[in-house]
Amino acid sequence: MKIPSKVQIKGKTWKVRKVKGLRNGHDFVMGLMDPVARQISIDADLKGRTLIHTYLHELNHAILFELYVLMSVQVEEIIVEGMSDVYTDLFFVP
Repeated sequence: MKIPSKVQIKGKTWKVRKVKGLRNGHDFVMGLMDPVARQISIDADLKGRTLIHTYLHELNHAILFELYVLMSVQVEEIIVEGMSDVYTDLFFVP
């Protein structure tokens, strides 16, 4: 699976970019979803299954945002992680 440079969600364009040394504040992270900028950022050093899983994880956050699904951060992480595990198993071909 190739990571696109942009994706359409409910008619809205989201940019997807790879960032070297991606941080959330002071912490290094593998991926981020920015709902204001409609941007998904993925650490540029990720490869293979981890890259696909991280992209799908952040994409699921973006989808829930565009669907106006509101829930606690903890519950959203559980749902997004579970969805990403399943989708990675479906789409990742080594």
